[in-house]
Amino acid sequence: MQRFFSCLFCCCLALLCSACAATWGAKGLVKDSETSLLLVLPVSGGDPWEKESSFIRSAFIAELTLAGYRCLSPSLIDGVIRNATKEAEVNSDDSVAIVKISERGIAVSPSIPLKVIADKLSADAIFHIEIVEATRTTSVFSAYYRLHIRFQKRSARTGEKLWAREYNESDSVWGFNKLRMKTENTIGYSNALSTIIRRAVIDSKKGEMD
Repeated sequence: MQRFFSCLFCCCLALLCSACAATWGAKGLVKDSETSLLLVLPVSGGDPWEKESSFIRSAFIAELTLAGYRCLSPSLIDGVIRNATKEAEVNSDDSVAIVKISERGIAVSPSIPLKVIADKLSADAIFHIEIVEATRTTSVFSAYYRLHIRFQKRSARTGEKLWAREYNESDSVWGFNKLRMKTENTIGYSNALSTIIRRAVIDSKKGEMD
C-alpha cells in the first residue's frame, strides 16, 4: 500500500511539473511575441491641435504602460530625433523634426529613416499617431465635436506594418444655454479622446486592423 501511494505521489508530481513547464513555456512565448520596448513618436497633425497632440501621446504611453509594455520617455525620443536631424544637417533649430509616414515606412522628414532613431534607442516597435481632425464648435443653439485619429505600429527592425487603425468619434449638444452646452461639449470631447486611446491600446495588443 505504501508503495502504491509512493508511485501515485510520483506520478502526480510528474504531471504537476509537466503542467508548470507548459504554462511557463506558454508565458515565455507570449512574452517573446510581445514588444518589449516601444517608441511612441510625436503626434503629427499640425499646430492647431498642439494641446491634443501632447495629451494623446502622454495618455497613450500611460495606457501602454498599464497594459504591461515598457515605453521610452518622450523627452529621450525627441532629443535623439533632434540630434539625428542636426547630424544630418537637415534642420539646425531645436524643434522636433516632422515625422512622415508612407507605405514604405516611417521617416523623420525629409530623409532620416526612423530605423536610425530606433536603433539608437534599442526600440523593438514604433507607434505613430496622426490627428486627422479634432474639432470643437459652439454656436447659439448647439455644440459639436468630431475626432478622427489614426494609429500605426511598425517593427523597428524591418519597418513592417504590424498594426494600423483609425478611430472616429462625434457628438452634438442642443439647447439655449451656451455655457452649459460648451461645458458638456468639452466633457464629451475629453471622454471621447480618452476612449479612443484606450481602444487603440486594446486593439493594438490584439493586432486588430481596419
